[in-house]
Amino acid sequence: MNEKLFFFPIYLWWHISGVIPMRPREFVLTPRNCLRKSGDRTFLSIRKNKIKGSGKTISYRIDEDYIMVNYQIPEHLVKEIEWYLEETKDYMGTDLQTLFIADTHYAKWDRCKPYTSRYYTYVNLSTCLRYFFEQVIKRRYGYTIVFERGDMRLQDKEIN
Repeated sequence: MNEKLFFFPIYLWWHISGVIPMRPREFVLTPRNCLRKSGDRTFLSIRKNKIKGSGKTISYRIDEDYIMVNYQIPEHLVKEIEWYLEETKDYMGTDLQTLFIADTHYAKWDRCKPYTSRYYTYVNLSTCLRYFFEQVIKRRYGYTIVFERGDMRLQDKEIN
């Protein structure tokens, strides 16, 4: 199983959400055909939730509760997304035609994705983040993960 494919959603979310404010649930609904070229610029199309603060009952119907928004992104992110699209082109698409493929997530445990899996979900992203902290941050780089420290400073090799 390609480790980069498994952790790619975390990598991309980190880079994009640092510049474009977006919730993880919005991020996992990024459409598969998310890149748009206009001259020498490339735009990322993402779904933004329009319910928050509207007083509307939360139902999360994609066609009714989200709007498409386009943001110009730097070439290095374009290349990363294009890499992911190329690497996952032979996998079956998702019911919702989202960017991320659930098969690469379940391959980590040598499992096929469940037949009920319609797309890469918030739970998949959360699981990926947990594994990133455990397998990469803790095991590979030797950091201790501190969940509560109060006002005390972190020690060497601690991360909050």
